[in-house]
Amino acid sequence: MSDPHSRQYKGFRVSSGEGLQDGSVTDWSVTTDNHQGITFLKDGRHVQRCKTTSQELCGYGLKDPQSPAKTIEAENGNIHLRALNGEIILEAANIRIIGLGGNGGEVTIQAGKIIQNTAPTVNVQATNANITGSQGTNIVGTSVSLHGHASCEATDGPSLDASSVLGKILNIVEQVKKFFASICKD
Repeated sequence: MSDPHSRQYKGFRVSSGEGLQDGSVTDWSVTTDNHQGITFLKDGRHVQRCKTTSQELCGYGLKDPQSPAKTIEAENGNIHLRALNGEIILEAANIRIIGLGGNGGEVTIQAGKIIQNTAPTVNVQATNANITGSQGTNIVGTSVSLHGHASCEATDGPSLDASSVLGKILNIVEQVKKFFASICKD
């Protein structure tokens, strides 16, 4: 359909081939008098617009528990969920986040303030795991176990400096002071 076509009905309008303010052209569009509707554009985009809550119910007749009730698939490009003035809440019996990228995948979680993990058990398993705090790191528990199969090392800043010549001298001086302090208690 190359010529613009539109028809106004009571309460809604159907159009095709019409140019929009942003320069795009409608392929097919239905818009209500309340400016809500569905639009397919000639460039392949799809736009839905509603003034309040958009709700979709699916899967109520699903018999096979292995079949998905809803699939959103992007053959190319990203899927972007955005709520700049609200929250995105994922709620389910179980939630799985899996990164399947070219070199094994990546999952990145970033926050401007806090990332909070709360559960009866939290497991982290990796080939290499790092926990770094630029200002502080706390590991607290009624019981804390550290185990290293090849080695297990715990050091503080001054201990790391002990590898230098001056550090070794200061370490010997500290040990001598402790020795004399222990025999001169009385």
